[in-house]
Amino acid sequence: MRPYFSAGWSALRAMNRTAGFLLRRLEQATGIAALAEISDFFSSMSGLFENFQTRIDRAHEILRAPGTAFVLVSSPEEQVLGDAEYLSSKMAALHMPLKGVVLNRVHAEFRPGRRGRGRDEIGAEDVEQVADVVAQIVGAPEAQELAANFVDYQVLARGESLRIEQFRAGLARGVPVVHVPNFARDVHDLASLAGMHPHLFGARAAA
Repeated sequence: MRPYFSAGWSALRAMNRTAGFLLRRLEQATGIAALAEISDFFSSMSGLFENFQTRIDRAHEILRAPGTAFVLVSSPEEQVLGDAEYLSSKMAALHMPLKGVVLNRVHAEFRPGRRGRGRDEIGAEDVEQVADVVAQIVGAPEAQELAANFVDYQVLARGESLRIEQFRAGLARGVPVVHVPNFARDVHDLASLAGMHPHLFGARAAA
């Protein structure tokens, strides 16, 4: 029986080597080793999740504390201002103190002096008046183009003004809102920042 036993043992060892080779290839193909490493990683990070809810509650307390202040920066564009309105409402629901709003790149609305009942918006006669004044300086063709641009600018400014008015109505009483105008050039140096300063902090701070 010895020859048969030796032959059987040799066959078993060959089968074990083949099975080991197949298992190693299967492990590489299925990513079992990667899953084991990921499991070890999360096991080592388990300490970070201890008392997690306590830390969340503490963070909420800090965000709602009287000494915490949030300043919301937005622009009068319709979509952007809509997002700001949604954010401010969520902050109010969570009792997070909104202490100020900065509206950037606001186009100034031209309001001529009243010449009739309820006169507070620009009209066609004002455009003609502007065109006449400009015509005396640069000439008639350029005056008409500038007057048309003036009308477009005022339509844009009026839309922004109405959206800002609606936005302010939804804020809590006493929340200050400051306007930073749409400057002719981008703010990229100290001189530009100095020009922005009075709009953010008022004439008293600028002085």
